[in-house]
Amino acid sequence: MASVETLEIPVRRARQVLCLTGTALFGGWFGYVLVASGDEPLTGYLRFAFHICAAGLAVYGLGVVRLYYGIFTGRSRLTIGPEGVTLGDHRMGWDDIQEITLRPTSPVARYLVPPSVRIQARQRLRQIEVTRDHVKDLRGFADWLRSIHEARIRSLPPG
Repeated sequence: MASVETLEIPVRRARQVLCLTGTALFGGWFGYVLVASGDEPLTGYLRFAFHICAAGLAVYGLGVVRLYYGIFTGRSRLTIGPEGVTLGDHRMGWDDIQEITLRPTSPVARYLVPPSVRIQARQRLRQIEVTRDHVKDLRGFADWLRSIHEARIRSLPPG
């Protein structure tokens, strides 16, 4: 029986930089639009730019909060070891994993939904979603994780 070493995967730093850069750009443009309007009501392109910047700032702001909340609470670390897969507080043993799939499966949905690797437990309500925040090559990661899972299941005693 080959032992599985513990592998810990932190959040990718480039994603952090992207979130912070986006927040700075949208925040700066948002501030510019507010200052450029002066005391006049927002009309025309300033009103449109204000709404676009407000929406963008909200999305990027939520992403940054989610990212740093995960980092500071330790929920962002993905761990793969002899016991199974752990992402923050979510833990799943090798014998509890039912399937490992690359999502979304539809080519059209790939443009609308961020891709991820879903690790589904035998109890359908439990799952772990591994996104590009941790792994750049999701297809390769899913194949590798399936091979580790199959090897672990074969090495478990029957019963």
